[in-house]
Amino acid sequence: MLELETGNIEDKSKEDRKISPSAGKSTHTVLDIERDHEAEVITSLLDKENPTDKGDFERINLSTTLKTFIAKTGCQPKGPFPKDSKNRSFSSFYYNTDPKAGQSNSVKWLNYSKLQDCAYCLPCWLFSDSRETNHGRVTGL
Repeated sequence: MLELETGNIEDKSKEDRKISPSAGKSTHTVLDIERDHEAEVITSLLDKENPTDKGDFERINLSTTLKTFIAKTGCQPKGPFPKDSKNRSFSSFYYNTDPKAGQSNSVKWLNYSKLQDCAYCLPCWLFSDSRETNHGRVTGL
């Protein structure tokens, strides 16, 4: 599925290239270069164990394309998770609602960064106001 997404990005950038009739060569617009770069970034991320770990994106302004990729992919590693001084740790069971209440449903908004050792709300991080970056829901808990 992820390969299909990166393929779509590359295909769209090829469609948007402008062809110079006199030279017979393609001339890239700024938009083309940005899309090609985003496709390269996404392709390089696919080789990682957790390609959308929030810790990898701390100093990057996320484009709409990268936000879409991160939102569709999410970061829900299975573990193991480090324990704190009280011997507590995050658990992959948190990714699902309580099965005692009926059926178990996946909680897609809850993500975990192994690089930062914190759980966070995915939409809160992706779509937060840049002035509110100190909130736990954005930085992680």
